Formats: sequence, structure tokens, C-alpha cells
Amino acid sequence: MTDNAVATRGLPDRAQVVIVGGGVIGVSIAYHLTKLGWTDVVVLEQSQLTSGTTWHAAGLVVSGGMTTDTLAWMAKYSRDLFEVLEEETGLSTGFRPVGYLQTASTPERAHKLAREADFLRLMGIEREPVSPSEVAAMWPQLDASAVVGGYFTANEGRADPANVAMSLAKGARMGGARIIEGVRVTGIDRRDRRVSGVITDQGSIEAEYVVNAAGMWARELGAMAGVSVPLQACEHAYLISEPFDGVSPDLPIFEDPDRFAYYREEVGGLMIGLFEPVSAPWSLDEIPDGFSFGEITSDWDRLAPFLEFAMEILPDLENVGIRKLFTGPESFTPDNGFLIGEAPELENFFIAAGMNSLGILTGGGVGSIIANWIVDGIPPVDVTDIDPARLHPFQTSRSYRAERSVELLGRLHSTGVVAAQQPQDSTGTSADRRFITDSRLRVRTSSSHPAGRTSVGSARMASSTSPSSRTPARTGSICTPPSMMRFATASHSSTYQRCQSSWSRAVVPRQHSTGLQATTWLFRSANVCTRSSWTKVASSSQI
Repeated sequence: MTDNAVATRGLPDRAQVVIVGGGVIGVSIAYHLTKLGWTDVVVLEQSQLTSGTTWHAAGLVVSGGMTTDTLAWMAKYSRDLFEVLEEETGLSTGFRPVGYLQTASTPERAHKLAREADFLRLMGIEREPVSPSEVAAMWPQLDASAVVGGYFTANEGRADPANVAMSLAKGARMGGARIIEGVRVTGIDRRDRRVSGVITDQGSIEAEYVVNAAGMWARELGAMAGVSVPLQACEHAYLISEPFDGVSPDLPIFEDPDRFAYYREEVGGLMIGLFEPVSAPWSLDEIPDGFSFGEITSDWDRLAPFLEFAMEILPDLENVGIRKLFTGPESFTPDNGFLIGEAPELENFFIAAGMNSLGILTGGGVGSIIANWIVDGIPPVDVTDIDPARLHPFQTSRSYRAERSVELLGRLHSTGVVAAQQPQDSTGTSADRRFITDSRLRVRTSSSHPAGRTSVGSARMASSTSPSSRTPARTGSICTPPSMMRFATASHSSTYQRCQSSWSRAVVPRQHSTGLQATTWLFRSANVCTRSSWTKVASSSQI
């Protein structure tokens, strides 16, 4: 039991809002509810605060990949909150604005970063272009010979994840919220289509609102309420080196998305975190009982090619020892979008989960959105891309999660440029995987569509003698083409083949600032639309 436990262990009989989950998201929601005057708030944590995934987060407070108004606002709001929260609570968040450096090693990446920087400036986030020589000056350990350009955000940086959560928790308690640790939720009460409370291993609490902020347990908690929460815990790894000369806490956060990696100082050494394009789901059935401050055994065979690729640009690491290769679980959703909002199946049951390893850097914003939504009855921002209603119940199935989660980490660093995305194995040899945009893709334009516009027709693959061409397509919806897949282990390249039918291409009639035409990919099916991309070819049957 920590000092952040509520003074009285006894459960209340009733609360206006019960929040399940004591990570950064749960305590942020409680904090923001109290700021809006709602003080009858209870946070239930089955173990200890931060014991799920918050405790092992890298603590980046950056805006990379925040390419919608809502995401950019969440990142900016969280950064600003973490900077001043200590003044209110007396507990430091550990936020340090050391700067955030992104680089590009390809023209496609440079175009993407340029578009992103233009957009973020509109959102009040100043991201300035830097030359390869400036990149080398900021990171002397870096071999910048392959860098074609970069962008730098001076006021972003890093925070201590546990301190962020503890400071928010203290602020919530100061506002009247109660935080109770060591209480496990075992069921959800409902009356008709409305939630009415929670059942725990220590009794029941009646509630007007229940918030599912249970992180990687959110899918299981949702099932107790008859609510679909499509997310899956995936293995997320980072390597920590031994200390070496020239590495200081003042180094900017450095991200090289073309190498699927981020880098920062850690106790005099370097932390190298991966968002590898061939990832792995963890614990597909359920999270093990008692999993608290837990670690996953690192899969060196799977991770080694990605680590080698990420470390190539840091030649000094060749003679530096490895202190730790850490692997922990992080929750990812089928389309890499957050799950924030009221469940369509159950009134007053809210979801705040599936942050795709971005929970710290958006945690303040998530708390604000959910709190305002509960108090006002309507969302305060555009929730199109984060509303849980966009997804479908079948996406919680075990087989779907097993297949889809393989690519979810790498998609966070996709350029959206299809031509450069042909997967290869670790030796650079093209994998035996036919891509949806090969020469056989045909787009048919409806003759009834107004002249001068391209319609969303049906795209079909021509016949082929290869088994993969006969693979039935999974259902899907509007999505950006999946991430570049430079690497694939032998097992993945032999068992995963790209879906090849029912795709359509719609060319959106507008131009970006770079002159590149926007493209949307539609993966079509009758009556059902949801994101997907991989189909596993089984020996006995095809899905």
C-alpha cells in the first residue's frame, strides 16, 4: 500500500462516478472531474497506482504523429499541464523541456514531417526545420550521413511517468476524490441499457457513471458490462545501454521513424525504444492474475534485427555494454486510434483506454475530454477518430487480435507512401507477400459519377495461380495504407499474407502543401466495415 491510498479502506456504498484503473489515465480523469466541481468520485485500483503500464513508460512528452486537431490538442494540453502541475500539488511531474528532434532518412518521410509540421503550427505547436548538420550538432553521437532533414520542437521533452500519475492523484484527492488501492472489480451492474454500479471483491458501489480506464484489462472489464473494447496488449521493448561519454540528461528526445525507434538519455546511457513493424501480441486470452509491475521475457530472436537497425546510426554504441533489454505490455487498438468516449452498448459507461503507448503524452488531455463529456453530456472536441463506436464487436475476437496486432506498433511510424512499403526480411530480401497495390490492382470508375471526379469503385485482383491470390479478404473500412515493413521473420513471412481483394482507391480532389495528392484506401465488404489488413493462412482452412 502506498501513501496515495485513500485513508479509509472501506468502500463507499455509492458514488457519482467510479473510475476503474489507477494508471495515469484514471487519475487524470478524477483530477479533471474535481476541477469541474464533481467531488463524489472514486478511483478503484486492483493493485497499486501505476502498476499496470504507467510505471514502465518511457515518459516522452512530444507531439510526433499527432495529426488531427484532437490529438494535437491532447498532446499540447498535457505538456502544458505537466509543466505547472507541481505548483498546485507540490509533487513534481519530472517534466523537462529538453526538446524533441525528429529526422527523415527518405524523401517520403521528409514530405510527411513537413506536412505534420505545417499542421502543428496551426495548433500552436512550433516545430522548426533543421538541417543534417544541425541534427549532428544536437546529437553528437549520431551518424547523420543518411539524414536528409529534420524538425525540432524546443519546448517538448520528457517527464517521469510515475510522478505524473502521483501528482495527478494528489490533485484529485485535494479536490475531494477518493482513491482506493487493492480493490478488484469483478462485475458491472446495469439497469436496462444504463450502467448502475460496480461489483468488487470487497462489495458493491452504486454509481451514476462508470469509467473503464483499466488499460490492458479494459477489454475484460468491458466484457463484464457487455461492452466491446477492441484492444490487445502487445510486447513493447526498449534497450538501455551502459553509461558512456557525451550522453547527458540535456540531450533532446530523438526519434528516427524510418528506423522505427526513439532515443533518449537514461542514467548516463541511452534508451532505445522500438516500434517495430513485426510486433507480437501478449496474453491473448487474459492478463495473468496478479500481474503488477510486471515484465515480459524479451524475445531477442525477434527483436535483434530491429535493434541492430536502430543502433546503426550510433557507432559509439558498438563498444558500450547493454544494461537492460526491457519488454513490457502496452495496449494497442485495431486502427491505432484511442478509445475515448461513451460505450454505444451501455449508457453512462465510458471508456478511456487503448492509448497505443501514448498514454503519458496525452494523459492530461484524455482526462479533460472524458471529464467534460461526463459533466456536460457532450464531447468537448471532435471525437470522430477516438469514439469507441467506430469499431466493431468482432474485433475483440482472439483470432482477429492475434493477426492484426502483428503490425500495430510499426503502423505508428508509417509514411503513408505505399510504393516504399513492400516488406522485406532482415537481410533485405523481399518477403513472399503480394501487396494490394501491385500491378494487378484495377480501379473502376462509375460512369454515373460526375465528370472530373474519381469515384470509389470496386477494385479487384486479376486471377492468379498463387495460393495467396485466393485468400478471402477480411472486412475493413477507410484506413491509411499500413506501415512500411522492412523486416519480417521467416515465420511471419510464411504465415502472413496480404489481403488482396475488395479494395478500392479514392483519390481525394485536394492538394497538400507538398503537392502530394491525398489518397484514401477503402477496404470494402457488404454491411460490415472495420479496419483490418492481415489474413493468416491456416493449413487446414482459410479465414
